[in-house]
Amino acid sequence: MESNLKLAAELFARTLPQKPVDDDPDAAPIKIPWRRYVEIEDAVLEMYRRADARTMPLDVFEIALSLDCSPIPYRALGPQLYPALSKYSEDGFTAWHLGNKWAIYYNDRKPFVRQRFTIAHELGHVMLGHREHSALAEHEANHFAAAALCPLPLLALYDIRRVPEIARIFKISEDCAEKRLRDLIRWEALEEWKRNRDFGNEVRQRFQLLEPYQTLMFQEKSSS
Repeated sequence: MESNLKLAAELFARTLPQKPVDDDPDAAPIKIPWRRYVEIEDAVLEMYRRADARTMPLDVFEIALSLDCSPIPYRALGPQLYPALSKYSEDGFTAWHLGNKWAIYYNDRKPFVRQRFTIAHELGHVMLGHREHSALAEHEANHFAAAALCPLPLLALYDIRRVPEIARIFKISEDCAEKRLRDLIRWEALEEWKRNRDFGNEVRQRFQLLEPYQTLMFQEKSSS
């Protein structure tokens, strides 16, 4: 218990970001230039390359480990600390410690799809080099997580346009899947030169979908 409390004190003192955002930053009127979205997708590509990610849905826990970002569930610190951790951040946060390595603390009582998004979000903070809390940093980390977990070029390539299918195939929530479908419509309406061509090409070449083939084939046959 004493060692857990000492760890928690160090963890809270050295957390990134300094204080999590309680409200959804994507609901706030935050706008970033399209060039910054390109940079975020480039950071996603860099993560894929460093982790040698090849399949969807992403195993974000394995990716975190491969990047020396240890994923640690709240309950691993003991039941006495869980209330304080969940009050500090409902979903999770990142800390720099454990022998000068990143640690991603996440609420393992949340639904699994939410845990996955939290890990991807926190990896976004690390890959984007965020060093202080801001609503903009949270917005960027959310975009990083969405782009990493459910890349729009794959949705377009396989023509996956039903929210339940997007959620099932990419292991994300239906709320997130609905946002990605709206993002896909906007992305397809973009002028070609505004799209990140490197991201699209590499995503299509790099990944195989683990689940949809049989399901899509069955749906195609049953509809005939």
